[in-house]
Amino acid sequence: MKNDEKILTLLDKIFSELHSFRVEANSRFDSVEQRLDTMEQRLDSVEQRLDSVEQRLDNMEQRLNCIEQNMVTKEELLNVNEEFQEDIKTMLSLVSNKIDEHAEKVTAKFEVINERLFEQESELKILKKKAAGQ
Repeated sequence: MKNDEKILTLLDKIFSELHSFRVEANSRFDSVEQRLDTMEQRLDSVEQRLDSVEQRLDNMEQRLNCIEQNMVTKEELLNVNEEFQEDIKTMLSLVSNKIDEHAEKVTAKFEVINERLFEQESELKILKKKAAGQ
């Protein structure tokens, strides 16, 4: 039975080696699984960040499109500027005409006042001469 004992001892040794190998393999497998889980979590975090960045970029793009749609072009500004200049010229022309009309009226009124004043001064001089002569 010595051979049987040797075989049992060898089998025991093989079993213990297999058991320790299995424990070590399980330990390494657990470590690899933990690393994979950590990497998956990091990857998920990176994906979330990328999604957030994509949303922000989409939002920014929408805002830029809105700005572009509402933005006034250089040609439109030039057209508005020309319209304003034409309106200002028209208003200045109207104001100038009104001033000319009123200037004529004011000049005529001053002429009338000067004539009346001249007549009154003439009459006053005549009265003074008569009063001085009496």
